[in-house]
Amino acid sequence: MEKWQNGYSFTLENGEVKYIDSFGNETDDEAYVKGQTYVEDKVLSELREEYGENKVFPFGRGRYKVYIGVYCWILDEEGRLLKEFMGEPEIFMAAEDYILETDGNTNKIYDKESNLLLELRDVGVSFIYKDGLIKIYDSKTSTYKIINLDGKVITESLGDIEHIGEGLFDVRDSFGSRLVNSDGKVIASNYNYLTNVGDNGLLGISTNSFEGFINTEGDYIIALSDGWHIQSAFSEGLASVVKDLVYRPYGEIKYITETGETALSRNDNSGYKWSIGNEFKDGIAMVGRGVGKAGPGYYNVIRCLYDNSSDWAAETIEEAKELGLLPEELQNRYRKNITRENFCKLVYELPFVKSMEKLPAENVNYVDCDDEKVKFLSEVGIINGVGEKRFAPDEYLTREQAATILFRIWVLSGNIPDYTVEEFADNNDISDWAVSNVYAMKNAGIINGVGDNRFAPQDGYSTEQAITTVLRLYNISLKNS
Repeated sequence: MEKWQNGYSFTLENGEVKYIDSFGNETDDEAYVKGQTYVEDKVLSELREEYGENKVFPFGRGRYKVYIGVYCWILDEEGRLLKEFMGEPEIFMAAEDYILETDGNTNKIYDKESNLLLELRDVGVSFIYKDGLIKIYDSKTSTYKIINLDGKVITESLGDIEHIGEGLFDVRDSFGSRLVNSDGKVIASNYNYLTNVGDNGLLGISTNSFEGFINTEGDYIIALSDGWHIQSAFSEGLASVVKDLVYRPYGEIKYITETGETALSRNDNSGYKWSIGNEFKDGIAMVGRGVGKAGPGYYNVIRCLYDNSSDWAAETIEEAKELGLLPEELQNRYRKNITRENFCKLVYELPFVKSMEKLPAENVNYVDCDDEKVKFLSEVGIINGVGEKRFAPDEYLTREQAATILFRIWVLSGNIPDYTVEEFADNNDISDWAVSNVYAMKNAGIINGVGDNRFAPQDGYSTEQAITTVLRLYNISLKNS
């Protein structure tokens, strides 16, 4: 069984393959299910007609590789020559901003405008990552190395080095295991098992004394107990874990949320060994029941009940719906951390904010976000971008960002902030620009800590938490007015 990113998979019924969506509905469109819909590339066809069928190849987004004698040309979509190579040019799909030219024992790395960035001799280049870090193999010392575009060695190993995301590298050799960041700093060591970095910035790690999830700084975030073990990193707010495993990934299984709650579990106590997929994607999770006491194994594709809210948030969510404060597109995945764009859509529904509406926003343009509500909130000063004309709409909102946005609405609507400080234990982790906003919102009773006198300013903010605080702001503002 396989699962494709568009949320479709297939099942076997009486020996016949049937393609199904995440709700189990059957579809006959096999090509769409497999993500293999044909898209005609007219430029590629025209170039092959001009230069020859076996002389032209795609070369990343909007570029084409054309072999002319001993040369290799890189052309753009207009057919213009960008760069001529004598050696073999290559790009890596994870880092299309860089071009690698290999000619004999010389490797040259260029940027997408074909400017030479780095030249390496007598080493093999294994990979170039999107953050400009390069994996090489030095046969003279029999070591793998990670270097940057200045040629500086970040880390090296007599064994292998694996990039696991967010500029982090899993280094393994006879000296043990080490998790190294792009500055060369070791942030974890002596672990047995490690996942990739999930879409919430957490990665699973297993040591002799700890099993759970850490952030990219090496801080412990979620600890597992009672015999549970990590199977995957977080994907769409869920991570798979297993219990009483004979060998990973078999045993009792479940998906947990970013707060450690159980979203879905499987254990029928029949003696069968349940297996679990490596990720939850597009609303579906794959689990299987393997050979146990009797009978063959089989697989199911199941839809997780992750859309349900936590018990404590149910009444608040219904109230927000009745008041018209909850957009329809946010009425699901309540336990998933909210993105920056979705939080904007939520606070936009506040009556005071809507009363300021002045669309379209004419003075704000983001290169990565065209949503008019986001641009409006930026124009009136409620939310800012992240620099370089970017808004980062799909990044998760942090708790201190949420407090700052709510603070601005609070002040603009005529409320007087109370900046009295009774420090959180993790006060030093709050960014300087957010400190007064956090305490003003705490004192107003709008956003609270997370327990143990901590605020956790850099943690994500679930959709149901966001709805709760927006409703508090609405009700307290209404009372004050």
